[in-house]
Amino acid sequence: ASWLRSTPLFRAMSSNQRSGGGDKVARVYRDPATGLLYEEIGEAFSHPAGAREGRFDVVCKLLGGQASPDFITVPFADLHSATARPALELVADPTDSLARGAGGAVELGETRCYRHYKGKFYQELGPAKALASGAEEVLYRTLYPSNFALFTRPRTNFEEEVGEPAAKRQRFAKVPLQEVDAEAQKHLKTRLEFATAPKAAPPGRVALVTGASAGLGRVAAKLLAQEGFLVFAAARGAEKLAAELREEAAAPLRVVPLTMDARSDDSVRAAFQEVRERAGRLDVLVNNAGVLVVGTVEMVSMEQAKDLFDTNLFGAMRCMHEALALMRPQKSGCIINVSTIFSEIPTMNQPVYAASKAALDALTLGTREAVRPFGITVHSIQPGGITDTAIGGNLRNGDRFTPEANPYPIDTMVKESVFDRVIPNGQKSEEVARVIADIALGKIGATLVQTSDFTRGLAEGKLKDATGDTLVSLRY
Repeated sequence: ASWLRSTPLFRAMSSNQRSGGGDKVARVYRDPATGLLYEEIGEAFSHPAGAREGRFDVVCKLLGGQASPDFITVPFADLHSATARPALELVADPTDSLARGAGGAVELGETRCYRHYKGKFYQELGPAKALASGAEEVLYRTLYPSNFALFTRPRTNFEEEVGEPAAKRQRFAKVPLQEVDAEAQKHLKTRLEFATAPKAAPPGRVALVTGASAGLGRVAAKLLAQEGFLVFAAARGAEKLAAELREEAAAPLRVVPLTMDARSDDSVRAAFQEVRERAGRLDVLVNNAGVLVVGTVEMVSMEQAKDLFDTNLFGAMRCMHEALALMRPQKSGCIINVSTIFSEIPTMNQPVYAASKAALDALTLGTREAVRPFGITVHSIQPGGITDTAIGGNLRNGDRFTPEANPYPIDTMVKESVFDRVIPNGQKSEEVARVIADIALGKIGATLVQTSDFTRGLAEGKLKDATGDTLVSLRY
């Protein structure tokens, strides 16, 4: 303890806590097996095995001593889980106002650089040992053009992809510093501080987004990840989705794929169990999975209606059951149900869909006060038309009539409602996703959240029309 108090890190921490400013500092841990002290310097994307698992590690740097290697990696869940026994004991923790993971600084010298076959540059920082598996790894960072992201890679395939065809093996080619372009050279001459992204949410923020394979769900998952959340993206093609989001991003995103069918109790239970095991907590649930059936009530069969309610209402309810079981013990959480403004007003061409969303809003309103004592908030967002989202496989037409026998002019009804009224007043998916993110970040606290002036006006109109006769005349 006396040695720790004499270290520059401890003095920096004490100074910070007295003054509330100064240099940023990080957590310090003790390895109970060896007694060695380690400083937390940031989170690393575990590659390549971790890419398949969506795994993120915490990188810690040895403080003093002669042990090797200088760095160790610990699974994120081991250090930040509320239930798992941590591999390291926390011995010093700065105030919450300081950015976690911003304390470890490394002098950059004549270190080895690598050029990836896709053109990015990487710098080797040193050897690392995976505490969970004992595997020898290499810690490196994206030098240019990404934002100093940390990665770990097994030593055996840092310079080669083991098992790949010979033509693909040299994915990383060692290059002299002189060959690194001028922009990257500039960074080499500076000190590197491992820090969380500027927009990073508080440590431990974990979100699950259902229906994340396309459209609003996909955009919301990406935006939450950009805001610093560890995002579990639940969809039927989740693995492909997570890979695509990470490929699209300018900096690595923490996106974990989850295969889940909201209509299945077992599938939902298994997905949330995976969240529990990997992250140990859940802070935000976005119930976005849904289907749309177009047709008057007479056009929609009972089988279609049951399937629609099983996804739009009962699917959300299944997820709420599992989410609340995680959120109650931690005394915090946020549930965001994706509804529609058409839960509030009559709609001739999709009344069964509107009924399922009206029921979802009722579920939101009825749950909000019940879970408030546990520090949990529940919200429904009510967008109108989303102009850049293809509903695709989630859209069904009523199946009780053939097109020839259908007594309703459904094409005309859809044109007058959707194309003449809704779409001209619609929003892009990024706008609606921004509302979801603002709720998740605590910037919006309302229970029913209309996402535009257009939808807000329709909701206010309903409150002024107790009979509903005026709303019916709108012919949506």
